Amino acid sequence: MADEIVFVVNPAAWASAFQSWTGAPVGTFMNKKLQETRLVAQLEAPGPGKPPRNRTGVNYATGILERSVIARQDRATTARDLEGHVTVLPKYALMVHEGTAPHIIIPRNPLGMLKFRNRLGTIVFAKRVKHPGTAANPYLVRALKRAL
Repeated sequence: MADEIVFVVNPAAWASAFQSWTGAPVGTFMNKKLQETRLVAQLEAPGPGKPPRNRTGVNYATGILERSVIARQDRATTARDLEGHVTVLPKYALMVHEGTAPHIIIPRNPLGMLKFRNRLGTIVFAKRVKHPGTAANPYLVRALKRAL
């Protein structure tokens, strides 16, 4: 006599559980994790009062990046599966997340000057600067790992 396990999938119950953001256990769980990821990403993103993650030891963060983290519920385009998005809106968000290679910075106006503070805190004017690049700050990846 063989042991046997039989299960039957009810297509309507399956669709309800896996294709609805509300009322279904899977959708509710995914929504909770989506919101958790958004909150943790806001905590992990650079912002005022947080420790600096640059070589100068100075926190230049304005808080725009951390305030722009949003979460969105969606459906996948090719199926009716649930899809959650955590998005950061500023154009420079990818450069913060992935880091940058060394590069030259020049003023937008060809006759203009760059103005910045050096490591000693002195204001400096220059026609061009050799920026050493920035280290990656993968705050979205850290947020996802912490939330899941």
